[in-house]
Amino acid sequence: MNHAFQTMLSRYGEAQSVDELRGALLKYLRFTGFHQYAYYTYNAGPRRNNPLLISNYSPEWLRYYMSNNYAQDDPVFHEAEKSLTPFTWSSEAPKHEWNAENIKVLNEARDAKILHGVSVPFQIFHGRSGAMTFASDLPMNEFIDIYKNARNELCLTAMYFHASVQSIAFRKDQKKIHLTDREYEVLYQCICGLEVHEIAGKLKISVATVRAHMRNINLKYQTKSIRNACIMALANLDVDLPAEQLIGLHIDLK
Repeated sequence: MNHAFQTMLSRYGEAQSVDELRGALLKYLRFTGFHQYAYYTYNAGPRRNNPLLISNYSPEWLRYYMSNNYAQDDPVFHEAEKSLTPFTWSSEAPKHEWNAENIKVLNEARDAKILHGVSVPFQIFHGRSGAMTFASDLPMNEFIDIYKNARNELCLTAMYFHASVQSIAFRKDQKKIHLTDREYEVLYQCICGLEVHEIAGKLKISVATVRAHMRNINLKYQTKSIRNACIMALANLDVDLPAEQLIGLHIDLK
């Protein structure tokens, strides 16, 4: 375990992309019994803007979670916002302060094999708040045992992962494509999978204006399609969204 942890930290230091960080993390997690993770941060402040999600939860669960706006009722999300220290949670051991909606979210997470977990909050760390969760689908007693064995390393893993993501984002900023606010909004909606007319309705602008912004986005990214611009934006961390999970590689805006 200790060797695996040291190897992961070395790979973190060498990583040049988020994908390389994810690869190093997954190789380490194989030794812990926690096979799923979710890293979520946003700029500190009342607006909680520029959210970033990096996770290996199933794409189906992520889409379902977001389409139902489950962050409003997710007890893990809310505890992470308030907590100053790591905490454990389990759908099989509801806490007394959880309401019916809280329990519903975690019960539905079971279908994605997310039964128990440990979450490490980031309270304004490197300018961003959020948390990293490591999840397990093992029986409850086994979960408790592996958590006790890996508790300290998991906390350090989360902190180093967060610092490494921010470091990569900072380096990328030197090469980042600078979009206008409206171009960013259009690109954001494209990545979410909205079609041209849907974007026009959502942003209250004309279809022709949406297309004009798309042309400008393609010019800045030197791409021939908005689909490729979306992929490049996500790869460069220009737009803070879950990457392959939400882009779905189905964007086909004409």
